[in-house]
Amino acid sequence: MIERLTRALIEAGLTPEPGELADLLWLLPRLHGTGRANPVAAAGDAVPAAPETPARHGAPDAADALASDPEGLADEGSAQPTDFTPVTPGFEPGNYVDGVLHVRGVAASGMPCTVGGALQAFFKRTASPSLHVMDEERTAEEAVETGIWLPVMDVERDYGWDVVLVLEESETSPLWTDAVGEFSAMLATQAAFRRVHRLRCDPANMHLTDEHGNTGPLSHWCGNATAQVLYVSDTLSPAWREGTMQAQLRRWCEVGPLTLLQPMPRRAWRHLPLGLPELKLSAHAPVRHNRQLSIDASDWFGRPPANAFAVPVIGFDAASLRRWAGVMTGHAEVEVPGFYLAPGSVGATASEPRLASREAPSGPERVAMFRQMASTGAYELAVHLSVMDELTIPVMRLIQRIMHPNSGAGELAEVFLGDCSSGRRSRQPMGPSAGITLSRPYGRR
Repeated sequence: MIERLTRALIEAGLTPEPGELADLLWLLPRLHGTGRANPVAAAGDAVPAAPETPARHGAPDAADALASDPEGLADEGSAQPTDFTPVTPGFEPGNYVDGVLHVRGVAASGMPCTVGGALQAFFKRTASPSLHVMDEERTAEEAVETGIWLPVMDVERDYGWDVVLVLEESETSPLWTDAVGEFSAMLATQAAFRRVHRLRCDPANMHLTDEHGNTGPLSHWCGNATAQVLYVSDTLSPAWREGTMQAQLRRWCEVGPLTLLQPMPRRAWRHLPLGLPELKLSAHAPVRHNRQLSIDASDWFGRPPANAFAVPVIGFDAASLRRWAGVMTGHAEVEVPGFYLAPGSVGATASEPRLASREAPSGPERVAMFRQMASTGAYELAVHLSVMDELTIPVMRLIQRIMHPNSGAGELAEVFLGDCSSGRRSRQPMGPSAGITLSRPYGRR
């Protein structure tokens, strides 16, 4: 192949150096996106086709799929899939439009068929609390027996859920904007949900805003239907440490069952303010309120505050979604991890009091702590990002796409969580180029 390529270049009037050929072969697979024709194969070489993965037709029952992991606390790795899956097939690593760099995030929840299989438990029709339909057979029988025609009504069975997806706006929320949009689009394709609303929450004033700019209370988007409220947050905003977010979530629990959707990879949960989930939550009937959840706490866990309430926590991965769907639809043998939250409580990691009692760590100390807590992929990504003095999220994503194409938003979020850089919030509007501007990282190559 190399000889044929060399002859073709010489015939074109070019005399390639060996190093130039090596660079060309290295750049070739990176210049062509997913789904494009292979230019080398087009030249006449026979390239064996990669074996196709057989498609999954249907998904296992929620109870059977979760029997192997009853506790629901197994480490599932990153919230991103193992293989690199672009949000849009064939999308270039980055586009420079009107002086602004646009780089999309990678997929967070896999293929739509995988999400559909994980949410299979929601496809069961349930009795509607407000809708009724006339039973024609019973109406006719009553008319024959009594001689009086009176319609006999029966409860209509329908898909009984709406979904309200709320993204918390914070310093790190631009990392998850694309993933939440993709996840919302996947939910909208599932017949089990009648409506899917995507909202943004400003923790400063707790205002909710939809995609059209409309604001209002959470009940405005739920209506009379029972809605599954998925609150997307990495719990790193000041509202969680001040306790105001816990109080707001308590009020939203009155509208419908509320679940915390944690976008950070599961391996990083122990470094977050809430720590690891300490509860196992289950239900024996479809959940209409968080109070209906059965709570199983470890023996060492103390008594919760009197005003505490239980909140399930899940990730973007299919296993978490399958457990969540099983619990919310009343599969008694399925459990989902969760937390006790109390209005006014302060979530903080155990390391914060120790850090506050001594001087701020130096640059080498920060790098050493980051290397101890971060995954291998996140540390290698941080090494490549440390070359530049100032970074924005699009630039970081571009470097990640080229140097670490098999990593996702979870690894990028670990870099932020590791506190290896100082940053400020961008003044740009929310979008593909919005986010954080990071100054020179403490760790250098």
